[in-house]
Amino acid sequence: MEGSSNIPVINFDLINPPSYHPKDGVSPNRNQYGDVNTPSHLRKRTDKSRMPKLAAVLLIAFFLLSGVYQVIFGLEIEASTKRDVLTTYDHLYYNSTFNQTQRLNQLIYEMSQPNLINGNPVILPKEITNLADIHIKPAQDEVPFFWHVPRSGGGTLKNIVAYCLDLTQASELGALLNPESTGLEYPATLVDTITGAKFINVDSTSIEGLQQARLKDVGAYHDLDLVVSPYLYDATEMLFNNVNRGRMFVMFRHPIERAVSMYYYLKKRNDVDLQVGDSLLNYAKGNLIENNWMTRFLTNKLGGELTHNDEVVAKEVLRSKALIGLLKHKNESMQRFKQYFNWRIDDSNPTKVQCEEKYLEWGYKDDELTSSGSYKMPSQHSEEFKILKSSNAYDIRLYEYAEKLFEVQGLLLNEDHIDYSSVSLPDISIEEFQEEMTFPEIGEDEQIDLTDAIPSSATDGDVIDLIASNVLNGNQ
Repeated sequence: MEGSSNIPVINFDLINPPSYHPKDGVSPNRNQYGDVNTPSHLRKRTDKSRMPKLAAVLLIAFFLLSGVYQVIFGLEIEASTKRDVLTTYDHLYYNSTFNQTQRLNQLIYEMSQPNLINGNPVILPKEITNLADIHIKPAQDEVPFFWHVPRSGGGTLKNIVAYCLDLTQASELGALLNPESTGLEYPATLVDTITGAKFINVDSTSIEGLQQARLKDVGAYHDLDLVVSPYLYDATEMLFNNVNRGRMFVMFRHPIERAVSMYYYLKKRNDVDLQVGDSLLNYAKGNLIENNWMTRFLTNKLGGELTHNDEVVAKEVLRSKALIGLLKHKNESMQRFKQYFNWRIDDSNPTKVQCEEKYLEWGYKDDELTSSGSYKMPSQHSEEFKILKSSNAYDIRLYEYAEKLFEVQGLLLNEDHIDYSSVSLPDISIEEFQEEMTFPEIGEDEQIDLTDAIPSSATDGDVIDLIASNVLNGNQ
């Protein structure tokens, strides 16, 4: 029919397109560019449904990329920062190490040089020549000599030597163990039947006892392992000689700490309590206060006014003759003494090992062996502190010098002697390294243990002769 050609034809293929087979070539539903021949109204609907998904994908991708960038960039910054920090630490470390090495070299050099008086090396008194030089290896007939500075740990050392190391000592303990034995004309070894400790039948802590020991030729006695005495010059003159030299070692404590310790110790003694006074201040002002005890006994100048030359002599005695120990480093000091003199504790005997630990731990309480307690140091601004400092100015400088020796000797201790030759010393002048002496800070609330182990029965020999400083220090 002619009119039928104007009737619109609905193409159902657009709604239900035929299946596509690859062999047919280009899909009839796609144009030459591969686009689906979808009506525009349907294509728009499809595009709108995809936009939120696409935006979400893009947003996620953006955040992921940003996170990755931040992580990478952050790691680079952190790595750069760490490199800078490490470089700074390396710089500080190397500077610190260099400075420390320089300081030690300077200190070693200073301690290796003899002390001078008017530009010339100190000539030590002849009595001191009976002591071996610290840098020379020990000879077979030498005897360890402990110079006992009161209230500085000497009592504890005597106990360790006697009860832990099983060494035979000449001190006051032999005379206390058997007073009648001191009247013998020959040296004898006394054995404590309870502890097994061994002592020589003399009292080397008193002048009279040293005179008796000289008559018995105790210095050459074959059983003798150690001599203990506060009297440096008398002991070295009466007990030692060029054949049987002494090997000196000592334990030091800060002079003001020692003075305060002495006050509280004497307060417990009924025979001198009234003379000590009712306060540290009164003690400091009284006649029993010591005046540079160490400097005086090192120079044998027990009375009169001390001078700079006396200080120089005292320093030289320590530098050339003494192995230094410090009470504040008591454990390390004791280990040095043992190494230096080749003393050994029987490690297979737990009792002996515990014995040393017991005495080195100041807090151990044993009324028969120790005098224990604690107290505060006076304030540095207090009157008593200033008096004690003024009365012991030489000893304070001497103690500071001993601290330097302690550090250097720890570096140079070579088996049984201090070997200065083992260190390459800088070619410098000693004047470059002279430094001002300063008083070490002591906190107002610092606690000090009053547990210097001194046998209670040994107080007469240990203290009475030594605290008569009203005679020894020239106060009267």
